[in-house]
Amino acid sequence: WKARKTNRVYPLILFKKIGANIREIRKRQKISQMTLSEKSGLSMSQISDIENGKVNMKITSFIAICEALGVSSDYLYSVYKK
Repeated sequence: WKARKTNRVYPLILFKKIGANIREIRKRQKISQMTLSEKSGLSMSQISDIENGKVNMKITSFIAICEALGVSSDYLYSVYKK
């Protein structure tokens, strides 16, 4: 998959920024990747790949992480725009 310029963002940059935001929020809440994995139903390797922006995250994974962290999807996405 090759990042192509769209009207708004480069998709890979977006996934990396959202992943970094997930990591920051997780660390601020002082929870481990294992705990986030258990709360979200995703594997630890998925959490790691998402936080490092290595994968094209599915919307279901995004929502599961938002719910596990107790943040809105709007918040995680809107941080990218700042």
